[in-house]
Amino acid sequence: MALLSFVYLICSLRTNLVFFLIFVVATIGFGMNAGAYWHLAGGNTALASSLTVGTGACFWVAAMLGWYMLLAVMIPTMELPFPSLPIVDLSTKIRAKKIRSA
Repeated sequence: MALLSFVYLICSLRTNLVFFLIFVVATIGFGMNAGAYWHLAGGNTALASSLTVGTGACFWVAAMLGWYMLLAVMIPTMELPFPSLPIVDLSTKIRAKKIRSA
């Protein structure tokens, strides 16, 4: 899952900052979870426990960013009388690949 999440992280580079951050913390979380199971299998339960707590923290942050993204999309969609939340468009910061003409 960490590798798949890393692919999603790379693909989210041109979307917006919130999606990018979701995949950053999710990739770290999946890596920490794999490390927790690795150390648990090796008998190092203290480190495995710490990594499990870190995993939970990473996925909590990812969930909160997901809720933020939902709210940022729903406010303008529902035309609510609240200011729109910033999501920081990254497509202007990271340019698309230039296509060579033949």
